[in-house]
Parts: sequence; C-alpha cells; structure tokens
Amino acid sequence: DFAFKMKFEAFNEAWEKKFGWPLFKPLAAEDTHFYISLRVPLTDDPAELDNQALALAKVVVDSINEAEVRKLLRENPPPGAKGITKLESFLREKGFTGYEAHIVFLRNLYDLRHGAGHRKGEAYERAAGAFHLQDLKPGPAFESILRQAIALLDYFSAMFDLEVMD
Repeated sequence: DFAFKMKFEAFNEAWEKKFGWPLFKPLAAEDTHFYISLRVPLTDDPAELDNQALALAKVVVDSINEAEVRKLLRENPPPGAKGITKLESFLREKGFTGYEAHIVFLRNLYDLRHGAGHRKGEAYERAAGAFHLQDLKPGPAFESILRQAIALLDYFSAMFDLEVMD
C-alpha cells in the first residue's frame, strides 16, 4: 500500500507537470478518507477487502479526469461513455499497444467496487475470478490488486515518457 501511494503521488505529479492537469483528479474533501485509509487488509474478513476495493476504485477509476481526457479525443466517444472507455479510446487513438490488460484491470476493479457497494452479481463474480479472490485471503488478494495498479502507473509513465521516482 505504501508503494502504491508513493507511485500514485509521484505519477500524478509528473503527469500534471507535463500536461497541466492531473490524470487522476484529487478526491473531494469528503472522500479523502478513502485514500488515507487505503491499506492491505489486516484480517481475513471479506468486508475489509470490499472496503479496500471500494477505496482503490474511488482513487483510481472514479477519479479519472474524464473532461480532460475527452478534450484529447479526435472522435466523439459513444453516448454515455465513462472514464475507462474514454481512456481506452484515447490510448487507441494514440496508437499505443499493450494497454488492453490495464483497461481490463480497471474494469475489473470497477466491478469489484460495484459489488462491494451493492448486491454482488455476475460482474462482481467475474471480477472476483479475475483477481482470484476465491483462492487468496484478503491480504494477499489486495496486494495483488495493488501490484496491478502499480503496473498501470508504470505503463502510463513509460508510454507518456514521465519521470516518476520509484
């Protein structure tokens, strides 16, 4: 969790320095507790994993700067397109490769978050399977999710030639 937070802050700072806006918008004051409390679960209680998935999704998925990403798109996104879809369109238009796994990660994280805040359904089960939640205890499962979040930041850093301290 410390590695993710350090990477996230350094990445967002480098992105904003280069482009003039953060890729991940700062959380509203009422939501900062999601970032502050972000950590690897300490118990095997599934509710703790749900809470951490919700927190990470707020910090990463819900905070994608959709308005600024939209400005960079040459083509209009599909009606009702949200942040992940706009980000995917942007990466495709830029001609990047290798982003697909990161988009899948973001979608799975969103589905995990959705299941944490609502009744768990098919999308949650699919995401839980992708993250191997049935095979791992909450701590190791969330560590794996955080490693994927760090890999996402590393990918963006490399593709956009950002200098991000490790």
